Amino acid sequence: MLVLKKQYYLYIKNTKDFDLKSIKKRFKFTIIYNPKKIQEKFEDLLRFRNYCKSRSIKFLVGNDNKLCTKLKADGLYISSYKNEIIYSYHSKIGSAHNFKELNRKYIQGCNRIVMSRLFETNYKNKKGHYGLIKFNANYSDGIIALGGIRMNNINKLKLLKAEFIGILSEIKKKPANIISRLF
Repeated sequence: MLVLKKQYYLYIKNTKDFDLKSIKKRFKFTIIYNPKKIQEKFEDLLRFRNYCKSRSIKFLVGNDNKLCTKLKADGLYISSYKNEIIYSYHSKIGSAHNFKELNRKYIQGCNRIVMSRLFETNYKNKKGHYGLIKFNANYSDGIIALGGIRMNNINKLKLLKAEFIGILSEIKKKPANIISRLF
């Protein structure tokens, strides 16, 4: 089965963990580089960014406006814990886990917002999820669905109103398998 959406957002924490050759379609994917602790060398990031550009894949940098500007990235990703307004000429995508954070991201000027935990996840400190019914009932344009998207529930995405989906943990496990199922 194939899942057709307008855009797919793939979260990576390290450029070496992900092979861009597995992406066959152009203009459908956006890579969000959001390192947790260790940041890669600038030359490696620049090489990865240029390779994304040559394959028509958008590249966003997480929470670092200076790095975003140096890399000439396509935009800036703002995590849910960032509360301050970030002034940037780049397009901004924000992350939210509830409706209070969702409103904060609109105030910060985010073009699109990632709404997290569509399906149940097995993270230690993160309980609860929206589910398809609650997500669809509260859906508005520009919302990206994220959380708990696995190979066993990917067919449920056809029922989702959102035109955009984000994938994090399944990319780490089996990137070729999940990417081939998205079309």
